[in-house]
Amino acid sequence: MIHAASNRQWKAIVFSLVVCVATVGCSGGGARPGSAAYPQKAASARKAASSPSILIEVTELPAADRWEVRYRLPHPAPAIRLSKSHNIYRSKRWKPVSPEGSGKPPVWEVVGAREILMVEDPASPTTSFAVSFESDFDEKPKAYELHVHFTDGSRLLFTGDLQVTPLFCPEAGECTKDTLRQAKTKYSSRYLFRTRAGRTIIANDKRAARELAWQAAEDDRDKRTYAYFGSIEPIETGLGTFLVDPGFPPWFLEKTRELLPWLVDYYRELTGFSMDFRPSFFISYHPTRSTGAGFSMGGGILNRIVQLAVHSRLSDVENQEDLSRWAHMVAHEVFHLWNGSVVRQRL
Repeated sequence: MIHAASNRQWKAIVFSLVVCVATVGCSGGGARPGSAAYPQKAASARKAASSPSILIEVTELPAADRWEVRYRLPHPAPAIRLSKSHNIYRSKRWKPVSPEGSGKPPVWEVVGAREILMVEDPASPTTSFAVSFESDFDEKPKAYELHVHFTDGSRLLFTGDLQVTPLFCPEAGECTKDTLRQAKTKYSSRYLFRTRAGRTIIANDKRAARELAWQAAEDDRDKRTYAYFGSIEPIETGLGTFLVDPGFPPWFLEKTRELLPWLVDYYRELTGFSMDFRPSFFISYHPTRSTGAGFSMGGGILNRIVQLAVHSRLSDVENQEDLSRWAHMVAHEVFHLWNGSVVRQRL
């Protein structure tokens, strides 16, 4: 139950958001095109459902904090092109792995701003490509982080940077990195996540121990998500599913658990609409990431997921300035979910 004093406190903190809420369009980070704040396109979803799929096998190796990813294509191809990114980092940090059985590993090629994995001999295409890499918590400008850190060793993995498109040689002429062509066929992605015993995998509304098969829903315009690997027990509420880092100071946890349901009631009253789905909230704590002064935090919306993070070490006693900054960011990010619900119901 929210006391009157707390109600006044939260209203004072989020008051600066009222103008953008009223116009249904807050600026700033958070929702990106294709997220829950944008209407779904059923026609595109139907096309994706009928397209051939690429199986992406993701294996977490927690003891080494490493990952192995293998791509299984429906047709042999000499190369795969990784999803477009504002940051060319995968070709620098991801190590190509030899095909199953024998043979040389593929090699990285960069054409313009696109990263490509290509077999050594284009005349011998393959249906299997593989890479391995360490957990990567570096901030990626204008992009989602590949991994999100939890103090107990749990991890979030952004699937968007794993997506690929097969490339093929031209019908005539030499086959090189510059002459590779994308087929007219559209490929969808399905995932098989694996980890060690004792850890759970969560992808949107699916959950399993050790191994989980997942594919984006047909009506999801954005096929990307954050997949969780770890042992934190999710908290199921009427508002949604919460997965909260156990390393937070007790006062911070208490205030966050108080703030979120208050925001839902506040936005429902302000807009006159209720969310038409149950979101998942991933709230992480990485106290050693930020070495500068002040309170460092981040967050965003990805489909039906709210990802919130604190990057600075919090005091064991309540700090009103840090709490105000945190509440303002949370209020901003949560409203992107509300904004999406309002947009869909207005169409």
